[in-house]
Amino acid sequence: MTPEQIKQAAYSYDRALCPLSDMKEGGTRLEHTRWMCRQIADDFIINGKIEKANRWLGFVQGVLWVEGIFTIDQLREHSRG
Repeated sequence: MTPEQIKQAAYSYDRALCPLSDMKEGGTRLEHTRWMCRQIADDFIINGKIEKANRWLGFVQGVLWVEGIFTIDQLREHSRG
């Protein structure tokens, strides 16, 4: 993924998590995941920390899968850009 694609995916995941972060029992976990999305897009990409952004994005995608927000196939499609 290009840095721009990583940034767009992070923003997209932040939006997907927004309505859920307060509703689900794991709200604190999901709120932290939203914070990670914003760090990816607003810090790591801007400052050229692409490898770190990729690692964090992978973690975020793992949370999204575990929480049942996206399937593995959907996440794979997102990563293809």
